[in-house]
Amino acid sequence: RVDTTTELTKQIPTGIHVVSESGIKTRGDVDKVRSCGVHSFLVGETLMRAPDPGHALKELFEFDGR
Repeated sequence: RVDTTTELTKQIPTGIHVVSESGIKTRGDVDKVRSCGVHSFLVGETLMRAPDPGHALKELFEFDGR
């Protein structure tokens, strides 16, 4: 769950590389986790279930300069 990542980041010391490993389903999920300082993601099921995984990946992570 994305909420687990956002809660755990409060307990992780600065300088530790954090990877969100579960629950990334939408662009909103990515934005929420990024707002907590996480910039690495493991996305599996969402891409595996998508009819066009490449398009789904682009939808999740294309940031338009943000």
